[in-house]
Amino acid sequence: MNSKLLKLTVAALVILAGLALLSACSDVKPGRRVVEFPDSAAPEFTDENIRMDVTVDGEPEVIYAPLKGGVGYRYGPVFMYYPDGSCDAWFATTGANGDWDWLTVRHAEKDFQFGEEKVCLVPTPNSMDKYSCCDPGIVYFNGYYYLGYTSTITETNGGCNNNVFVARSRNPEGPYEKWDGEGWGGDPEPIIYYDEEFLFYGAGEPSFVILGDTLYIYYTWICGHGSFLGVATADLSENWPATVKVHEDKLMRKQSDSFDVIYVEETGRFLAFATEHRITRNSGIVVYESTNGLDFTRNELLRGGLYAYCHNMGIARRPDGHVRLTDNIVVGYAFSDGGPDNWGKWATAIQPVKLSISDAESMKIDDEKTLSTVREDCFSEPLQNPTAINFCALPRYIEAYNFSEYTDLAFCWYDRNLAPYPVTDVKNVKAVDYDKSLVSFKGNRMYILGKVGETRVTFKYKGFSDTIVVAIRDNETDIDNPYRREVKSAELVNDEFIIPLSCVHRRQIRYHVIFTDNSWCETYGEPAIVKKFPVTYVSQNEAVAYCDENGFIIPQSVGETYIEATVAGITRRVRVVIVE
Repeated sequence: MNSKLLKLTVAALVILAGLALLSACSDVKPGRRVVEFPDSAAPEFTDENIRMDVTVDGEPEVIYAPLKGGVGYRYGPVFMYYPDGSCDAWFATTGANGDWDWLTVRHAEKDFQFGEEKVCLVPTPNSMDKYSCCDPGIVYFNGYYYLGYTSTITETNGGCNNNVFVARSRNPEGPYEKWDGEGWGGDPEPIIYYDEEFLFYGAGEPSFVILGDTLYIYYTWICGHGSFLGVATADLSENWPATVKVHEDKLMRKQSDSFDVIYVEETGRFLAFATEHRITRNSGIVVYESTNGLDFTRNELLRGGLYAYCHNMGIARRPDGHVRLTDNIVVGYAFSDGGPDNWGKWATAIQPVKLSISDAESMKIDDEKTLSTVREDCFSEPLQNPTAINFCALPRYIEAYNFSEYTDLAFCWYDRNLAPYPVTDVKNVKAVDYDKSLVSFKGNRMYILGKVGETRVTFKYKGFSDTIVVAIRDNETDIDNPYRREVKSAELVNDEFIIPLSCVHRRQIRYHVIFTDNSWCETYGEPAIVKKFPVTYVSQNEAVAYCDENGFIIPQSVGETYIEATVAGITRRVRVVIVE
């Protein structure tokens, strides 16, 4: 090979290597962050004679304002900051197409100056979170961002009977895969399950802190006996939701909004923040303190410098839920102008706060004379050049007969105000990851191939994706009349209860019922379809415990018994242990 040809060959190889490197770099998502802080340390002291002092350290800044004349919010913000000064923030926003709430994420390169947002988590059709994804909580370990959220199983009781769920992703903006009870990526199942009176809020609003090899999970628990802060723990394994242990004896009665918890490394203290007197002129941020992460005492209330009518707040933290006193920390909260028609029209503000060490005797008390500031101009004008924050295929749950020829779909993208825009370049929408023996696609038309079954279908469009569920039924199924459905299978949600004899919380035995058309529900009074299939309960030892007609367990004495629960001819045994 002559020298000229050799030079050309080497140059070509260099160019190819450069192109390969460029291609490899393009596959690295911009969401990856450096998360390890070089100054992270074990607690330096836990002197019982000191306390944490929290003060407002600057003016609030509005980072979201709802559309004037419209409805909108970004409530329950949670913030994670990194060693380089950048930050990610997650919010609950209004949903669309029947979804009550979605979760969005925004990134700030520095100083909490957030850029554009993107929807990162939405409900899974025909699943246990099919109505909403809201109230985000965030933590990072094992290379994953774990995004906790709240959702409800039923729509007929006003968003009550909530549970806590979690999803994970390698990147803040997703895609996220949900915990399905055994692993990641299937239909979601709760990590904290609410099993008391279904007409109350239930469990939700998660917050996470890592200490050593333990994950602390905090959540709201609102039932017929009051409003509580609950705590559970888990290990840090791959499938840690399977190791969640609920500390029922640590339920703390509260009068505050949802809590967001951090860990202060210099003092070994857990701080729990919440809004108090929510959505009123007297609203403020209350702080609770704990040395063990399980038992909290009320510390102080902040009002001066905040915006009034605030609620659903979150505090910035490191990826493990820790902070140090020298960190730049902000709190974020939703608020309004206090007008009579302001429900669902909430702006979002962030505000710097300062943490310091004080002595126990200087604890602040609630000062009714110090009130928050009312802001009346917290609305935005219509967008001039809207950009997409999400994309959806509609409908997101499709039932069709196997003898049908086709079903037409619609594709939309959504701007920051969740206004829909039809996708006009349908040729750029690609269907992937579905059962090709059931359906095929051409443009916005789905062809039914004559086979009974169910499949997920994921559609990709310009960096966005959405997953729908398609169920092809046989011609004997009455899709339009659910009361004609019959029970195909039924399994207990919980088959063991350990209940203190003096416990006032009413635990309920429930079935997860699947019907012949693969629709489902749970047996606790809603939806009304369950009334066609009443559950009966028989205790082997009523002197220990028995059930009332609604499945609530009534403890009688210390001991153990089994309760047989029967629905549609299916009987299962529930172990009930009553302890002191």
